[in-house]
Amino acid sequence: DGFVVSNRNRGLTQEMLTVLSQSTMPLMNSLFGTAPVEEAEAQAIGARTLTKTAMETLGEVCNTLDETRVHFIRALKPNVGGVPDLLEPAWVIRQLRYSNLVSTVSMMN
Repeated sequence: DGFVVSNRNRGLTQEMLTVLSQSTMPLMNSLFGTAPVEEAEAQAIGARTLTKTAMETLGEVCNTLDETRVHFIRALKPNVGGVPDLLEPAWVIRQLRYSNLVSTVSMMN
């Protein structure tokens, strides 16, 4: 439901609506009717362009990102073989170095 609403193209011009309403295709007639669209109705539909909608949506996404806090989870394997109750410190340190986890945590703080 939200996807359809946010992706609906409301930027049809008067000319486009007139052409669509005059179509001989049954599908177009069912969607747009056979009578020409009034100028006021076309302006109301065209007032909210796709670009304007995209800019508003982008602004909402940016606001949401500004309000969130970053949480980072990285699972490390305690040993190469997956043996229970065995910690190989050199293996853990190697994973930390190769994943740049130390740098990532430093940048987050």
